[in-house]
Amino acid sequence: MNAIHIFSVPFTGLGIQNGFRGNKWLKRRIQVFKNFVLPSLIHQTKKEFIVWIQWRKQEEYNPIVQDFVSFLNKVIGMTFVHTYHGIAMWDDKYSDKDAEERLLNTLKGSLPELHDYVKGSDWVFLTCQPSDDMYNSSAVKQIWEEIEKEEYRSNLAVGWRRGYIMNCATKEVYDYDPETCPPFATIVFPTNIFLEPRSHYIYIGPYKSHEYVKDIFNYKELLGRGFMVGTHGENISTTFNHPYATRELEGDERDSILHKFSVYYSDRVYFPVGFRLLGRKAINTLPRPLHDIIKWAYHKLRGIYYERIR
Repeated sequence: MNAIHIFSVPFTGLGIQNGFRGNKWLKRRIQVFKNFVLPSLIHQTKKEFIVWIQWRKQEEYNPIVQDFVSFLNKVIGMTFVHTYHGIAMWDDKYSDKDAEERLLNTLKGSLPELHDYVKGSDWVFLTCQPSDDMYNSSAVKQIWEEIEKEEYRSNLAVGWRRGYIMNCATKEVYDYDPETCPPFATIVFPTNIFLEPRSHYIYIGPYKSHEYVKDIFNYKELLGRGFMVGTHGENISTTFNHPYATRELEGDERDSILHKFSVYYSDRVYFPVGFRLLGRKAINTLPRPLHDIIKWAYHKLRGIYYERIR
């Protein structure tokens, strides 16, 4: 199949703090990527893909990011593309009007810079790659095999429903069984639609949260547990004691999974937990209906506050 596979990494620019919490935060997030995400990409059994990392414009001349870009350029056998126009996804922390404007501006700025990487292909596979989460070493191979089974590929998406969650400070691992569609999906685009900003925007819905990918696309669920959520104390939304974390893996079973995700030898990363995450941990222990109500109210009030101070 004549296709280009892209792993899409939204690094900075997500959320009502403009997706940036200072250089100290940025250094730590980059360390998580180096220690955990990068090994899971390097050791894919099928290596035909590129990694598209998305930054705010402010990061283009940030020495921390420049050093990171130089580091990645030395990784043999992999291609990294960096754009500085924001994140290419709907940010539900903003009003619909602002979120639409931000997404379209990102697409208009970023897609022309991807043209030379995808030209000549018929299809683009766009896989969501959060900057602190991992895929198992056969993920790319499994994604391609599933897509190649489908005769009609327009409006197709594939992804895993189940995975694992890991504490990056301790390397504890639990099964992770979301009740909704997690973000680990791959969307199949005709290349001409992928490259044209407005067409791209319309093609993706746009879906306002990964939970709705299955409602917009012809969604095929991949078998097994293909992803691992990384938690470290500075996640935007997921903590290690998340309600979707179910059975703990121990001993040889845990080590086997760490090997499959190529992070068995990765150094642990520990960050101090801020008050926001401590509060989220407490909320995660509440029964489901109450948990959802408090979470909704928190984001609603937080969004109103930041809209007023902008």
